[in-house]
Amino acid sequence: MLCPSLLRGYLEALIAELRWRGDAGAEALMERFDDLNDYGQSLACVVLGLLGAQASADKMWAFYQKMKRNRRKMYFVGALWGLIDLKDERAGGALAELLMQGRNFYELFGFLSLTGDARAVNPLLMAVAQLPEKEQTHASTALVSVAHRIGRNALLAEFDKVANPEEPREAREGVADDLLARPASKAEEYFALFYRGLTADDTAWMFSGRIG
Repeated sequence: MLCPSLLRGYLEALIAELRWRGDAGAEALMERFDDLNDYGQSLACVVLGLLGAQASADKMWAFYQKMKRNRRKMYFVGALWGLIDLKDERAGGALAELLMQGRNFYELFGFLSLTGDARAVNPLLMAVAQLPEKEQTHASTALVSVAHRIGRNALLAEFDKVANPEEPREAREGVADDLLARPASKAEEYFALFYRGLTADDTAWMFSGRIG
């Protein structure tokens, strides 16, 4: 019987190789997905996303739903990478939910910058107010990306949902305009890894143990 570390190494090598096999690699991963352990499925989600395997989206989402309850392992991150690469709108809701729950992890604000939507606006505002200074910068920069993505009217609509009724709307408009005055390109530079996409080296970094 293979020791766990050796089995893990074989999984990493096999899934990494399938990354470069195009549609055939995606088909093989989907066919054997349910036979992989949680770690292998997490890596498979990353690769299926990189391969643009849209047919795998529901399988990734089911895996995310199962893994998000595990607070000791980060296997759900692989599912999020895959869903984001597939531009699956469920990822935006999942990220907003994780942020509201205080489930902070390395990729969270980069993911939100890349794909967060209106559902993330007020949770990000709360994060800016409550997190330590460095993480406040992560949150505010992600909020700039979301603001540009959804536009001024949608941004103000989210602000209105949690506004103090005695606060003049001009104050919220000022916040919205301040966010939109910051170039979206600066946020993309700040979270450059997430915008340029995973390379072979990044994938190797994840396979070396970042997930798990």
